[in-house]
Amino acid sequence: MLLALLGLSLALRLWGIHDRLPDASLKINVLDDSVIEETDRTTMGRAWSLWRGGTQRFDPNPHTGGWPALSFYLTLGLQYLYKLYYSFTSGGATAVEFQQHVAGRGAAPMFLFARIVGALIGTLTVYLTYRIGAKVAGRNVGLLAGLFLAANTLHIFTSQHVSDPNLLALLFVLVAAPPLLRLVERSSVRDSVLAGAMIGLAGACKYVPLILVLPVALAQLRRGPSQVAPAPRPKRFRNRVAAWLERHPLSAGLLAMPAALFLASPFLFIDWKRTVIDIAGQRRALFSDWVGQTVFPISLPTYLAVSLPHVMGWPAYLLGIAGLVLLWRRGRVTQMLVWIPLMIVLANGMLKSPQERYVLVALPFLQIAAAYALVRGVAWARTRVPALRVEGIPGRAVPAL
Repeated sequence: MLLALLGLSLALRLWGIHDRLPDASLKINVLDDSVIEETDRTTMGRAWSLWRGGTQRFDPNPHTGGWPALSFYLTLGLQYLYKLYYSFTSGGATAVEFQQHVAGRGAAPMFLFARIVGALIGTLTVYLTYRIGAKVAGRNVGLLAGLFLAANTLHIFTSQHVSDPNLLALLFVLVAAPPLLRLVERSSVRDSVLAGAMIGLAGACKYVPLILVLPVALAQLRRGPSQVAPAPRPKRFRNRVAAWLERHPLSAGLLAMPAALFLASPFLFIDWKRTVIDIAGQRRALFSDWVGQTVFPISLPTYLAVSLPHVMGWPAYLLGIAGLVLLWRRGRVTQMLVWIPLMIVLANGMLKSPQERYVLVALPFLQIAAAYALVRGVAWARTRVPALRVEGIPGRAVPAL
């Protein structure tokens, strides 16, 4: 069933992935063709400006703080892989020849290659959603949650973009979730560092996931201080640092977060003046009253009443709300799972501009909650409706998924 789910996920994301590719016959800048989706133009264009196929000196600074740079660097890597492929198939090509190829008929296959990688990343997030759901609430919940996410229109379209920062942030948050849940049960330097580093990498794609530093701290503060027994003071500095981190896993996780952010997007710090200018510009846009913004002081009501129901569909949305309540009542571990989508939606809801893609990071966790509510609802019905107690098709419909 899992292989069928992943196959379906990939097929849905590959369907129509060739639409809106650049057309060199129009004799325009193919990397800035307005036919191409805006995210694709931004990631591909910024990455290309770093090296222009090798015809200029490599400049790792994307010269923007509006977007953290990890999505640009991933796209740069994909462009380089495409150059290797083109050089191999053409019997060797100079940087100038490759630039001319991309400026012409080579742009469309390069975009298509990068989009296919996005589809694979989207399929990977479906698998990670299954793993988290199965770990927390059983295999049936994991499969249902994966199916809900696999068939979700927003997730499908986002997976068809080139290095979409929302999808990349979602990937890293999903990787951060298991160690974060383990931290609730036991204090661990390894889990704290892994959770902090993954959230830092998510922040190198989109700023909002950095709010998840609060659940990281909450998971460990509720456990109290580490129970590691005191040991003799090491003589070497490196060993002293390791021993201190072992006794302070929360500090280790909090340090891992900015370290990962710096490694993945260093020029946010190095070129800090540009970062401040661009973030200030984004702040004016996201908190202003220009046409198209929500009429509320914040966008949270719009997200709760319009955006999320539209993204999930009202039945799944209501199931998700019920599932969050049920998961919260199960205990501290599942409460941490609830905190993740709540923090993402709340942080985005403080802005004036409601955008459905902004809450993509919360979507898998809401789908897990919806799947859990559905499985619990079917189990409840089977105990109270005599006809459903018979092991017939209706009684086995949900578990069979």
